[in-house]
Amino acid sequence: MKKVFRLVVLLAICLVADKSLLRAEEAKPTADDVEVLIYKKFIEQPEYSDVFYFYIANSIAEKNSQLSVDELFNEFKEYLQKPEIAESLDAIFTSKFAAAELSEIKALLNSDLYRKYHFPIEAANYACGMEAMKILDEIIENRVAQEPASPEITADPEHITAANLEEILSSSEYVIIDVFTTWCGPCKHLAPIYRELNQEYGHLYKFTKLNAEEEDALMEKFAITAFPTLIFMRHGQEVGRQIGFRGKAHFISEMERYFHLL
Repeated sequence: MKKVFRLVVLLAICLVADKSLLRAEEAKPTADDVEVLIYKKFIEQPEYSDVFYFYIANSIAEKNSQLSVDELFNEFKEYLQKPEIAESLDAIFTSKFAAAELSEIKALLNSDLYRKYHFPIEAANYACGMEAMKILDEIIENRVAQEPASPEITADPEHITAANLEEILSSSEYVIIDVFTTWCGPCKHLAPIYRELNQEYGHLYKFTKLNAEEEDALMEKFAITAFPTLIFMRHGQEVGRQIGFRGKAHFISEMERYFHLL
Protein backbone atom coordinates (compact mmCIF):
# COMPACT_ATOMS: atom_id res chain seq x y z
CA MET A 1 0.00 0.00 0.00
CA LYS A 2 2.82 2.40 0.86
CA LYS A 3 4.27 1.88 -2.63
CA VAL A 4 0.97 2.95 -4.13
CA PHE A 5 1.02 6.19 -2.16
CA ARG A 6 4.63 6.84 -3.12
CA LEU A 7 3.62 6.42 -6.77
CA VAL A 8 0.77 8.92 -6.34
CA VAL A 9 3.19 11.35 -4.71
CA LEU A 10 5.65 10.90 -7.58
CA LEU A 11 2.96 11.69 -10.14
CA ALA A 12 1.98 14.83 -8.23
CA ILE A 13 5.58 15.96 -7.84
CA CYS A 14 6.27 15.61 -11.54
CA LEU A 15 3.73 18.38 -12.16
CA VAL A 16 5.89 20.90 -10.33
CA ALA A 17 8.26 21.43 -13.25
CA ASP A 18 5.63 23.30 -15.26
CA LYS A 19 6.32 26.88 -14.20
CA SER A 20 8.45 27.86 -11.25
CA LEU A 21 10.92 25.44 -9.75
CA LEU A 22 14.18 26.23 -11.60
CA ARG A 23 16.53 29.17 -11.06
CA ALA A 24 20.14 29.88 -11.97
CA GLU A 25 21.28 33.16 -10.46
CA GLU A 26 21.37 32.47 -6.70
CA ALA A 27 24.26 30.48 -5.31
CA LYS A 28 22.24 29.16 -2.37
CA PRO A 29 18.57 28.33 -2.02
CA THR A 30 16.34 30.07 0.48
CA ALA A 31 13.20 29.19 2.40
CA ASP A 32 11.20 31.03 -0.26
CA ASP A 33 12.55 28.72 -2.96
CA VAL A 34 11.29 25.57 -1.30
CA GLU A 35 8.07 27.36 -0.35
CA VAL A 36 7.34 27.70 -4.07
CA LEU A 37 8.61 24.22 -4.82
CA ILE A 38 6.91 22.26 -2.06
CA TYR A 39 4.88 24.32 0.41
CA LYS A 40 2.69 26.42 -1.87
CA LYS A 41 2.33 23.69 -4.48
CA PHE A 42 1.72 20.71 -2.21
CA ILE A 43 0.34 22.14 1.02
CA GLU A 44 -1.91 25.04 0.03
CA GLN A 45 -3.48 23.38 -3.00
CA PRO A 46 -5.91 20.59 -2.01
CA GLU A 47 -5.07 18.30 -4.93
CA TYR A 48 -1.45 18.19 -3.76
CA SER A 49 -1.91 18.42 0.02
CA ASP A 50 -4.27 15.43 -0.09
CA VAL A 51 -1.39 13.28 -1.36
CA PHE A 52 0.69 13.97 1.74
CA TYR A 53 -2.36 13.81 4.02
CA PHE A 54 -3.29 10.37 2.65
CA TYR A 55 0.30 9.20 3.06
CA ILE A 56 0.32 10.22 6.75
CA ALA A 57 -3.05 8.57 7.39
CA ASN A 58 -1.90 5.37 5.70
CA SER A 59 1.39 5.27 7.61
CA ILE A 60 -0.39 5.80 10.94
CA ALA A 61 -2.90 3.07 10.12
CA GLU A 62 -0.10 0.64 9.20
CA LYS A 63 1.60 1.30 12.55
CA ASN A 64 -1.69 0.94 14.44
CA SER A 65 -0.96 4.32 16.01
CA GLN A 66 -3.29 6.82 17.64
CA LEU A 67 -1.32 9.88 16.50
CA SER A 68 -3.26 12.81 15.10
CA VAL A 69 -3.09 13.05 11.30
CA ASP A 70 -3.75 16.81 11.43
CA GLU A 71 -0.96 17.39 13.96
CA LEU A 72 1.58 15.43 11.92
CA PHE A 73 0.50 17.18 8.73
CA ASN A 74 1.06 20.60 10.32
CA GLU A 75 4.44 19.47 11.68
CA PHE A 76 5.41 18.36 8.17
CA LYS A 77 4.40 21.76 6.75
CA GLU A 78 6.55 23.55 9.34
CA TYR A 79 9.48 21.23 8.70
CA LEU A 80 9.45 21.91 4.96
CA GLN A 81 9.90 25.63 5.61
CA LYS A 82 13.17 25.27 7.50
CA PRO A 83 16.06 26.90 5.57
CA GLU A 84 18.27 23.80 5.87
CA ILE A 85 15.52 21.63 4.39
CA ALA A 86 15.00 24.20 1.64
CA GLU A 87 18.68 23.96 0.82
CA SER A 88 18.75 20.15 0.72
CA LEU A 89 15.66 19.93 -1.51
CA ASP A 90 16.67 22.74 -3.83
CA ALA A 91 20.18 21.32 -4.20
CA ILE A 92 18.66 18.25 -5.82
CA PHE A 93 17.58 20.40 -8.76
CA THR A 94 20.69 22.56 -9.02
CA SER A 95 22.92 19.47 -8.98
CA LYS A 96 21.26 18.13 -12.12
CA PHE A 97 22.12 21.06 -14.40
CA ALA A 98 24.84 23.62 -14.98
CA ALA A 99 23.95 27.28 -14.36
CA ALA A 100 23.61 28.03 -18.08
CA GLU A 101 21.32 25.04 -18.53
CA LEU A 102 19.11 26.12 -15.64
CA SER A 103 18.74 29.61 -17.10
CA GLU A 104 17.98 28.23 -20.55
CA ILE A 105 15.39 25.76 -19.24
CA LYS A 106 13.67 28.37 -17.10
CA ALA A 107 13.39 30.82 -19.99
CA LEU A 108 12.23 28.26 -22.54
CA LEU A 109 10.20 25.86 -20.43
CA ASN A 110 7.24 26.01 -22.79
CA SER A 111 9.24 25.73 -26.00
CA ASP A 112 10.48 22.74 -27.99
CA LEU A 113 13.67 22.91 -25.95
CA TYR A 114 11.73 21.64 -22.96
CA ARG A 115 11.57 18.20 -24.59
CA LYS A 116 15.36 18.10 -24.59
CA TYR A 117 15.47 18.34 -20.79
CA HIS A 118 12.23 16.56 -20.00
CA PHE A 119 13.73 13.38 -18.55
CA PRO A 120 16.42 15.08 -16.40
CA ILE A 121 13.72 17.33 -14.93
CA GLU A 122 11.55 14.33 -14.11
CA ALA A 123 14.54 12.63 -12.49
CA ALA A 124 15.08 15.70 -10.32
CA ASN A 125 11.40 15.76 -9.40
CA TYR A 126 11.52 12.09 -8.45
CA ALA A 127 14.60 12.59 -6.26
CA CYS A 128 12.98 15.59 -4.54
CA GLY A 129 9.81 13.61 -3.89
CA MET A 130 11.74 10.71 -2.38
CA GLU A 131 13.61 13.13 -0.13
CA ALA A 132 10.33 14.69 1.01
CA MET A 133 8.91 11.23 1.78
CA LYS A 134 12.07 10.37 3.71
CA ILE A 135 11.57 13.48 5.83
CA LEU A 136 7.95 12.55 6.41
CA ASP A 137 8.88 8.98 7.35
CA GLU A 138 11.41 10.26 9.89
CA ILE A 139 8.85 12.61 11.45
CA ILE A 140 6.31 9.81 11.80
CA GLU A 141 8.84 7.27 13.10
CA ASN A 142 10.15 9.73 15.71
CA ARG A 143 6.65 10.60 16.88
CA VAL A 144 5.58 6.96 17.08
CA ALA A 145 8.70 6.17 19.13
CA GLN A 146 7.87 9.00 21.57
CA GLU A 147 4.18 8.18 21.76
CA PRO A 148 3.06 6.77 25.13
CA ALA A 149 1.26 3.46 25.02
CA SER A 150 -2.42 4.04 24.34
CA PRO A 151 -5.16 1.93 25.85
CA GLU A 152 -7.08 -0.31 23.49
CA ILE A 153 -9.99 1.54 21.90
CA THR A 154 -13.12 -0.29 22.96
CA ALA A 155 -15.86 2.19 22.07
CA ASP A 156 -15.90 1.46 18.34
CA PRO A 157 -18.82 2.86 16.34
CA GLU A 158 -21.84 0.57 16.27
CA HIS A 159 -22.59 -1.24 13.00
CA ILE A 160 -25.91 -0.60 11.30
CA THR A 161 -27.92 -3.39 9.68
CA ALA A 162 -31.38 -3.53 8.16
CA ALA A 163 -32.54 -5.17 11.39
CA ASN A 164 -31.32 -2.48 13.81
CA LEU A 165 -31.53 0.66 11.63
CA GLU A 166 -34.71 2.10 13.14
CA GLU A 167 -33.57 1.33 16.67
CA ILE A 168 -30.26 3.14 16.15
CA LEU A 169 -31.82 6.16 14.46
CA SER A 170 -34.29 6.53 17.32
CA SER A 171 -31.62 6.14 20.00
CA SER A 172 -30.08 9.57 19.39
CA GLU A 173 -31.14 12.88 17.92
CA TYR A 174 -27.88 13.11 15.99
CA VAL A 175 -26.55 10.08 14.09
CA ILE A 176 -23.62 9.86 11.66
CA ILE A 177 -23.38 6.86 9.32
CA ASP A 178 -20.05 5.92 7.75
CA VAL A 179 -20.88 3.82 4.66
CA PHE A 180 -17.77 1.81 3.72
CA THR A 181 -16.44 -1.29 1.98
CA THR A 182 -13.52 -3.53 2.96
CA TRP A 183 -11.77 -2.94 -0.40
CA CYS A 184 -12.05 0.88 -0.43
CA GLY A 185 -8.69 2.59 0.20
CA PRO A 186 -10.11 5.99 1.27
CA CYS A 187 -12.46 4.13 3.65
CA LYS A 188 -9.41 2.64 5.37
CA HIS A 189 -7.83 6.09 5.71
CA LEU A 190 -11.01 7.44 7.25
CA ALA A 191 -11.38 4.60 9.79
CA PRO A 192 -8.82 5.79 12.42
CA ILE A 193 -10.06 9.39 12.16
CA TYR A 194 -13.65 8.22 12.55
CA ARG A 195 -12.75 6.21 15.68
CA GLU A 196 -10.92 9.24 17.07
CA LEU A 197 -13.94 11.47 16.46
CA ASN A 198 -16.15 8.90 18.16
CA GLN A 199 -13.94 9.13 21.24
CA GLU A 200 -14.01 12.94 21.24
CA TYR A 201 -17.60 13.67 20.19
CA GLY A 202 -19.47 10.47 21.03
CA HIS A 203 -21.15 12.25 23.94
CA LEU A 204 -22.83 14.58 21.42
CA TYR A 205 -23.43 12.39 18.39
CA LYS A 206 -23.90 8.70 17.70
CA PHE A 207 -21.21 7.44 15.31
CA THR A 208 -22.15 4.34 13.32
CA LYS A 209 -20.79 2.28 10.43
CA LEU A 210 -22.56 0.56 7.56
CA ASN A 211 -20.84 -2.18 5.54
CA ALA A 212 -22.06 -1.74 1.96
CA GLU A 213 -21.05 -5.28 1.03
CA GLU A 214 -23.49 -6.77 3.53
CA GLU A 215 -26.52 -4.47 3.28
CA ASP A 216 -27.79 -4.20 -0.30
CA ALA A 217 -31.22 -2.99 0.78
CA LEU A 218 -29.75 -0.12 2.79
CA MET A 219 -27.49 0.84 -0.12
CA GLU A 220 -30.64 1.30 -2.20
CA LYS A 221 -32.51 3.06 0.62
CA PHE A 222 -29.74 5.65 1.07
CA ALA A 223 -28.90 5.86 -2.68
CA ILE A 224 -25.19 5.18 -2.14
CA THR A 225 -23.05 5.58 -5.26
CA ALA A 226 -19.50 6.07 -3.89
CA PHE A 227 -17.36 5.24 -0.87
CA PRO A 228 -16.88 6.36 1.74
CA THR A 229 -20.17 8.20 2.15
CA LEU A 230 -20.91 9.92 5.44
CA ILE A 231 -24.58 10.56 6.16
CA PHE A 232 -25.62 13.08 8.81
CA MET A 233 -29.02 12.24 10.35
CA ARG A 234 -31.15 14.32 12.72
CA HIS A 235 -34.41 12.99 14.18
CA GLY A 236 -34.10 10.05 11.77
CA GLN A 237 -33.91 12.26 8.67
CA GLU A 238 -30.88 12.98 6.50
CA VAL A 239 -29.68 16.59 6.80
CA GLY A 240 -26.48 16.26 4.77
CA ARG A 241 -23.81 13.95 3.43
CA GLN A 242 -20.13 13.94 2.53
CA ILE A 243 -18.73 11.75 -0.24
CA GLY A 244 -15.05 10.79 -0.31
CA PHE A 245 -12.21 11.09 2.17
CA ARG A 246 -11.49 14.40 3.89
CA GLY A 247 -9.34 15.30 6.87
CA LYS A 248 -10.42 15.48 10.48
CA ALA A 249 -10.75 19.27 10.49
CA HIS A 250 -13.10 19.14 7.51
CA PHE A 251 -15.17 16.43 9.20
CA ILE A 252 -15.56 18.56 12.33
CA SER A 253 -16.65 21.56 10.24
CA GLU A 254 -19.29 19.37 8.56
CA MET A 255 -20.63 18.24 11.94
CA GLU A 256 -20.88 21.87 13.00
CA ARG A 257 -22.55 22.77 9.73
CA TYR A 258 -25.23 20.10 9.95
CA PHE A 259 -25.72 19.78 13.73
CA HIS A 260 -24.84 23.29 15.06
CA LEU A 261 -23.64 21.91 18.39
CA LEU A 262 -19.87 22.59 18.34
